[in-house]
Amino acid sequence: MIRQSAICIFLAFVLAILSPGYLWSDDGKRPQVGKCELPNRVPSLVVETPSTLPDTTSPQLMILPGTVRPVGDFRDIVLAFIQSAPAKPIVLYVHGRGDEPSKSLKDGILQSVADEYKANQILFTWASSKGAFPESEARDAGPSLGNVFNQLKDIRSSEKSKGLKVTLLTHSMGSIVLEGFLKDYTGDLPAGLFDSVVISSSASTVDNHAAWVEKINFSPNVLITYGHEDPLLTGAGIGIGTARLGKHGTRQHGDKERVAVNAVYADFSQAVGSDHRYFVSNGGQACVYYFFNESLNGRRPDFSNQKFATEVTPKKDYLINK
Repeated sequence: MIRQSAICIFLAFVLAILSPGYLWSDDGKRPQVGKCELPNRVPSLVVETPSTLPDTTSPQLMILPGTVRPVGDFRDIVLAFIQSAPAKPIVLYVHGRGDEPSKSLKDGILQSVADEYKANQILFTWASSKGAFPESEARDAGPSLGNVFNQLKDIRSSEKSKGLKVTLLTHSMGSIVLEGFLKDYTGDLPAGLFDSVVISSSASTVDNHAAWVEKINFSPNVLITYGHEDPLLTGAGIGIGTARLGKHGTRQHGDKERVAVNAVYADFSQAVGSDHRYFVSNGGQACVYYFFNESLNGRRPDFSNQKFATEVTPKKDYLINK
């Protein structure tokens, strides 16, 4: 057993190095980030909550303190949030692999989003605990995510949603759920359905990612985060032999992958090191916090601010300062 584990780790390392998506700059050297000169902040404490919720077997929604609801209740949940706190933004969070929805409570993810970014959260949960890499389950959840989007479309057509900010946040394999929706998407959602779409630490493949990312015509801001030290994405889909978007981003050794024209890529490699889930509890790092505070509140981060980010490709690819 130990020998098999060692072999798997070795293979993951070799694949990370030899993959056609291994990260390099054009001259073979990584550019260096600038010093983050944004105001310091006090790190927030992670609020972990015990949970005995059963693993999701089909798509559902969950809101704090741990209430699980059918997908068809999204409209009612949002309207209740608007009534209780009309100025508070909403984050629709699509999680990655794991024993969900209990993991999001036990790890304090939802509570951290609430505390750090002053936002209401709605967790879209799917059958993510099946197997080592439940890709088919993620894609199969895509139509249910589309159901949620259509309910939000109805809300957006109402006066009740005036001033409402809503962000879609996918984490890790959550982007594959989004891919599952976009596969048959016909382009009929309003341009301002979401104020921001944040595709964080994506387990989707780099290969041809622009094809599905460019179908996201329902948000003015599409942001893709990646970090080449991410250990969990090294072994994602091991044996498939392809790079992961959340690890490799836009730059590749050799042949370059076409980047999505509607997206901005944010490289967190030097800011967060080997972290995989850096959108919460990021150690008080001011520039990391600023990126997510802006985007999860439905605003576009100011990438022209050199105190925050170092430009690599104009208006397209940025290193987040450390």
